Amino acid sequence: MSKPHRIIRFVSAVLLLSALMPLRSSMGDTLTIDTAVSLGLGKHPDFRFARGGLNVARGDFWRTVSPASPIASIENEQVPRGLGISNYGEQRIGIGQSLEFPVVTIFRARAMALAAQSAESNTELAKAASRSEIRMTFVRAWLSGLRAVAADSLANAAELLARSGEKREAVGEITSLEKDRLTVQKEQFAREHAAAQLRLRVAVTQLEQLIGTQLEPGIVLAKPALEELANPENADLEDESAFVKRAVLLGESSRSWLTAEKLAWLPRIEVRIFRQLASNEKFWGGELGFSLPVWYMLGERGDIQKARGESEKALASSESARREWATRWTEASLSLDAALNTLGNFEGSALPVSRRALRAAIRSYEVGEVGITDLLSSFIQEQGVELGYLDAIENAWHWRTQLDILTAGYQKK
Repeated sequence: MSKPHRIIRFVSAVLLLSALMPLRSSMGDTLTIDTAVSLGLGKHPDFRFARGGLNVARGDFWRTVSPASPIASIENEQVPRGLGISNYGEQRIGIGQSLEFPVVTIFRARAMALAAQSAESNTELAKAASRSEIRMTFVRAWLSGLRAVAADSLANAAELLARSGEKREAVGEITSLEKDRLTVQKEQFAREHAAAQLRLRVAVTQLEQLIGTQLEPGIVLAKPALEELANPENADLEDESAFVKRAVLLGESSRSWLTAEKLAWLPRIEVRIFRQLASNEKFWGGELGFSLPVWYMLGERGDIQKARGESEKALASSESARREWATRWTEASLSLDAALNTLGNFEGSALPVSRRALRAAIRSYEVGEVGITDLLSSFIQEQGVELGYLDAIENAWHWRTQLDILTAGYQKK
């Protein structure tokens, strides 16, 4: 086979790269984006940390609503001197329980219940963020593979251009300056090819770390479904978003705790029942006592100030969360719309036009209307458009995963 035909076959094969990649995926073991999420979500440290925080919050609730342990007592009285304690004249066996005033317990329990709900929202948010990170890492690894192939093709094309330039310079068709420019271009694409291979290795390593599984050399990353990039319907999500709910619930919890601290002047209740044995007679009795808040303004003042400060901080955080959510939602939704429009432009015009232009250059080369330099230059321009399309895909996925985080916890009505 002659050299011109080899060049045409090389360019044509690379031109069909986008169509061949899905077929390649079907021929061997594949890893889908959903499988990657299922493998890595339960292992993600942020999600595990949030689940641990949820268990802590639930434990704090039960510790708060549970009363102190009762105190059992045995009292032996009227024991004659020199005899053992069992030689008593009167014995009292009792059990006592100290209780916080019920209203105070109710407000403390409500505060802890709201804190547990806030931890649940935080867990939902961490789950969405972890899932989005795995999905985005998968997409970047998949795109890095395509970019590495494109970089290899560009490096090969630049190499052919440089060789052609040397021959044309030798016969006087181009100047030495033009030949040097082609040589510099070849070296630039060679460096970009090496950098693309490095980025691919890093992206695959990051994916392996997230899913906790080492990818075998034969495994191919399946192309993520582009239909998943559809922008979710814009609804009143703010109040139901876990991003906002966790801060709002924490603010309500701090207010309930502050109320409980303000009511701490209410007396504690002491209840005790006992059985008494005296003079061979047995009878039952009970005691009811109340603590006196004599030192309330001294001992509790610091707790009230602390609770008030925590309440102010929580309320400020909830307001800040609302503002941040609104800003991020506006940015992500509008950016996703723009990214989808860019993808549509690439798929509707830029890609078809650049591919037709390259096919036209191939036909012109076959009939001798253009030389190898013009053909390979057209190929390099077409690959630039292909790489721009990959960048647009990554940008769309980025904003889509950001919306996944912002809509965590939302149940569509």
